[in-house]
Amino acid sequence: QRFVSDEGLPEVEDESVSNVASEVEGLLKALTAQHREVILLRFVDGFKLEEIADMLDIPLGTVKSRVHNAISRLRSEEDVKKFFFP
Repeated sequence: QRFVSDEGLPEVEDESVSNVASEVEGLLKALTAQHREVILLRFVDGFKLEEIADMLDIPLGTVKSRVHNAISRLRSEEDVKKFFFP
């Protein structure tokens, strides 16, 4: 059985959400187009690695490599750490 709160979700100011979205977009722009594409397909759209390989008509190993390299690049960015390591 699930607990359902009657308090609702905390209110979030639209401006703060917009600022975070802009920052994330800027961080993603630091990636190459190929790396950004697989990251968005994988983590935003939720596709499996095999599905991404089929969609882009590239080998599965290439998809895995691009995801790995993109994540490594993002981890090296200081601005990314504030989103994941407060």
